[in-house]
Amino acid sequence: MRATEDAAMPLISVVMPVYNVEDYLAWSARSVLDQSYPRFQLVCVDDGSTDGSGALADAIAAADGRVQVVHQANGGLSAARNTGIDHAIGDVVVFLDSDDALRPGALETIAATYAATGFDVLAYGAAAYPPFEASVWLDAVLSPRDARFAAFEPDVLFKEKTHPFPWRTACRRRSFEAQGI
Repeated sequence: MRATEDAAMPLISVVMPVYNVEDYLAWSARSVLDQSYPRFQLVCVDDGSTDGSGALADAIAAADGRVQVVHQANGGLSAARNTGIDHAIGDVVVFLDSDDALRPGALETIAATYAATGFDVLAYGAAAYPPFEASVWLDAVLSPRDARFAAFEPDVLFKEKTHPFPWRTACRRRSFEAQGI
């Protein structure tokens, strides 16, 4: 049985804040919709876009039932992510900015990691796109070493190169609920 066919694999909610990204939104959403892992929901939070992003998000949702769009007045990235958490139904919440993309197989890897561990938070690597935008510092920050922490330790922020950017973080939804987020 493949990992994606295992009923124990978590449902993943991908939360995508959307604000004036009409030129990137379809590309970013496609990177989620084309994932090999079938157990996901994509929550697009239109944060008061003034371009065609909101309408494009609605069109993507109309074409694919795994997509939900929430429209709200502009409140910024944190407010949009919080709204996305409010609408997430998955066991795991993955954040993806609407000008970024998931690599093929990313959700399957995230789901397998959660199914095999007791992790609450998972920070994963990323790569600059286009590649010419990379720098030595960025490559180091986006490619942390594998490390496990049983609880919060200052080393996570000060010695590891994890830099917990929300857009490359997955969290168990129950963690948000327990913290009142």
